Amino acid sequence: MKSNIIKGLILLTGLTIVVSCSSEKKDGRLELVEYAWSQVSNGDLASKKALLIIPNAGCGGCITSAENFAIEAIESMPDLIIIFTGTSSQKQLRLKLGNEVYNHSNVRIDSKDYFYEGELYSVYPLVVYLRNGSPVKIVEQSPFKENTLDSLQSYLISNKF
Repeated sequence: MKSNIIKGLILLTGLTIVVSCSSEKKDGRLELVEYAWSQVSNGDLASKKALLIIPNAGCGGCITSAENFAIEAIESMPDLIIIFTGTSSQKQLRLKLGNEVYNHSNVRIDSKDYFYEGELYSVYPLVVYLRNGSPVKIVEQSPFKENTLDSLQSYLISNKF
């Protein structure tokens, strides 16, 4: 009987370890995104599907791709909020984007770098997927994940990851 109890405890411990190791950990950056958003805008995200956070410096090719995506998508993807952060010169950014994009209602300029500090700091653009106005997933657009913007576009159309 004593050996059955020990076997049961070992089995229970093993199952606990397997379950706890396999469960997804919540990305701590998701709460930081909510805080940063509250500092940058008073707008509600409930009707939006994603944020595209574009830093000013870092992976040049990745940033240029994200900026071009933003310029091309601004009118056709109303469910996307584009945030420019880490910007050293507002004037330079306005010249690069053009007034129409720079002043668009779905563009935010993070002049205090809330999206460019702590765990949100990245040399790559970040795509933040939203569900019911809350961030649920963050993906870096890097040379190792070249299809990130294609996936974002598909998500905005289909609402599926």
